[in-house]
Amino acid sequence: MVDACRKANTKLMMSTAASLRPLNLRAIQMIRDGKLGKVQSLPALTALTSGRRMAANQTLGGGGPLMDVGIYSLNACLSHRREPLATESKQLRIDQDGRFNEVEEKLSWTMNFHPACGQLHTTYGATARRIYVYG
Repeated sequence: MVDACRKANTKLMMSTAASLRPLNLRAIQMIRDGKLGKVQSLPALTALTSGRRMAANQTLGGGGPLMDVGIYSLNACLSHRREPLATESKQLRIDQDGRFNEVEEKLSWTMNFHPACGQLHTTYGATARRIYVYG
């Protein structure tokens, strides 16, 4: 997509208002200006916080938790640090009741920006109250 947009001289953007909120724009600028010191870690977690557990399929989920709710963490991480040098991801299907036959239930990934590293997690199968992140 990036190459196609460059060839067509077209902007490639995400359609999310969060990236244009004044507080988010100020935080990004403060990080880029070095006002918060050297950023070494970019942790993020996106989960359904309403207490409901989503049944997921390609039609309803649109590609799983990354494309639905995790994209906000991904976008924030990329806004702060631009393009990663390397990425690695793992998908999980812990819940075995059949709701996640077509898409992953949970997805965790790292993004290496050297020296900073992003550790991101997104899930349909648990609420934020049921997730523990150590680090």
